[in-house]
Amino acid sequence: MNRQLTMLIVDDMEVERISFAEIFKDEYQILEAEKRETGDGTTGTTKGTYCSS
Repeated sequence: MNRQLTMLIVDDMEVERISFAEIFKDEYQILEAEKRETGDGTTGTTKGTYCSS
């Protein structure tokens, strides 16, 4: 059984997420999330993208 590991990449900068995803896409199933500011001034991960190779 060939299981592929999963990597979660969280960064405000899309270019950084894309760069890391490109580096690791052949070895990992990539999940991306963007940290955003919420309405009350706090931050939280509210936007995510699923990418697989």
